[in-house]
Amino acid sequence: MAVANREKSLLSKLCEITTRQKAYWILYKYGMYSAESYEDFARKFLQGSPKEVTDNYIYEEEVQQAIKRLMKIMHGSKMINLYDTYYAKALAGDVNSAKFLMDFSKEFFKDDKDELMGLLEDVRIDEDE
Repeated sequence: MAVANREKSLLSKLCEITTRQKAYWILYKYGMYSAESYEDFARKFLQGSPKEVTDNYIYEEEVQQAIKRLMKIMHGSKMINLYDTYYAKALAGDVNSAKFLMDFSKEFFKDDKDELMGLLEDVRIDEDE
């Protein structure tokens, strides 16, 4: 059930940028439906469009924007996996992994609110004007 919800969420985010058919194609291209053959997938979601036609979607600006959005979402997941990998190595005694983890954590867990508040502290408003 969680996978279906995740896919719907990804699909809806991509549909904000491109058509539903192209969003499905993007999810297929980036391995979200890798268990199916292209022909089966195309019959279900792409109105049977041949691979030669759908492969040209990549040249459309809106498709490229949707792919960038998917990659950004996937990047967060990859960063979590990276954190977990180095965390396990650090627990096993790898000093370099522990150092990497400390440096990585500073950026990964950075609170954007604190950064914004820091910027606002320097703002001076002259009420006399």
